[in-house]
Amino acid sequence: MSEISPGSKRELTQVLFTAILLSWLMHLPASLQWTDQIWGHGGDAYQFPWNFYWINHCVTNGNWQIWQTPLLYAPHGLSLYYHDISLTNCAMFMLMPAVHCPILGHNILMFLHTVLSLLTMYWLSRSLNINGLAAFFAGSAYAFSCYRVQHMYGHLSLTTTEWIPLY
Repeated sequence: MSEISPGSKRELTQVLFTAILLSWLMHLPASLQWTDQIWGHGGDAYQFPWNFYWINHCVTNGNWQIWQTPLLYAPHGLSLYYHDISLTNCAMFMLMPAVHCPILGHNILMFLHTVLSLLTMYWLSRSLNINGLAAFFAGSAYAFSCYRVQHMYGHLSLTTTEWIPLY
């Protein structure tokens, strides 16, 4: 199988910095407040930082019963089998050891998912021999599609779409 080259290093650097800039602009004014505010409109947005806290608490304390918590509906606890715990996002949060704040981790992941979605669609388009500018617009259309923008503020698990172009 031949190796796919999506372009020169300069082109990739330009796409990366433009993706970061577009993602930052898309998340304004929330992107000015990384640690004091969850990027979202309440509701489901609050559950993801709690998920990060809970999974991190279980792993660091050796409690591997992640699907049962005594912290909700005390004293009986609550089963988390039907809870959208999003283990992929929790694992990505735990790979950021310098981030101790679940709110900051949520906001970083929301930003990262947008940038990576653009980059992976760009990579897919370039691997199909589409020129650089058209590939960038394809990545932008994918990263800022109606589906992603609608779920961007409150549904972190539904904006984890950077893996789809890799299939």
